[in-house]
Amino acid sequence: QTDIALVVVDVAERHSEDRELAHILSRLQELRSQGSLLPLYLVLNKLDIAKRTVVDDRRAALLGTGLFRDCFEMSALTGRGTADLKDFLFYNTVPREWHFHANTLTDLSAIQRVNETIREKIFTVLRQEVPYAISQETTGWTVLPNGAVRIDHDIFVPKDSMRKIV
Repeated sequence: QTDIALVVVDVAERHSEDRELAHILSRLQELRSQGSLLPLYLVLNKLDIAKRTVVDDRRAALLGTGLFRDCFEMSALTGRGTADLKDFLFYNTVPREWHFHANTLTDLSAIQRVNETIREKIFTVLRQEVPYAISQETTGWTVLPNGAVRIDHDIFVPKDSMRKIV
């Protein structure tokens, strides 16, 4: 069960995430219209490198959607604003049994972790429209005698023009 939900927005990289954020906001609007939206809070991250005017504009635009109850501004890198967010979460959530053991880092399989790592690297390197069109598949997983793992992975790019970029 979830008590509240956070939407974390990187205010330093407006153009690279607008399409994805628009999709998320659209889906949240759908959930709201169905009456199944949790209390939702906005978190603006990377205050350490974002211009104040950009932060203010982003805040006004996103709060203007009517989806969010409040907004937190922070820099995860410097720690600015993180104490306020942690305090808020501590006082506004209900104590429950944990679904996973405290030492569990993820519930993803090893192959899913590899896929997510490769996806993240593609986004980091390309940072434009291309990553949205790319699909991928792990085609081989071999544990070598020295304990290392050889991972064979195919990346599918739909257009020749995009293949040159990748």
